[in-house]
Amino acid sequence: MSPRRADFTIVQGDRLPSLTATLRDGDGVVFDLDDAVNGGPFGSVRIHLWRRTYGGGAELNALADIVNPPGTDGLVRYDWADGDTDRIGWFELRWEAVETAAPNRTVHFPSDTADLVRIYRENAP
Repeated sequence: MSPRRADFTIVQGDRLPSLTATLRDGDGVVFDLDDAVNGGPFGSVRIHLWRRTYGGGAELNALADIVNPPGTDGLVRYDWADGDTDRIGWFELRWEAVETAAPNRTVHFPSDTADLVRIYRENAP
């Protein structure tokens, strides 16, 4: 069980809706993926999803989309692939932006915690 509500819920086996987020810094300001002040430009964003248990392994590590390139609005999306939502339960989610050029530094969102995703059993009442 989780002490707080899920930030995103989906039914087992479903692939819609897509996961979307507006990336924000620690002060809640939209993170401009094209802004050199932020260390960018950031050319790619990955999604990381792992089971919310002690020692829970990675369930998903995949490339996500920058919705409106070059990403000045911080909007990103992940379209579920076949099999991504087959396992029910609670999962933690983070987005990772990767710099376009060396040294290819990364920044994670949210930075202070992880978002919660819940995948419900397909025929749950």
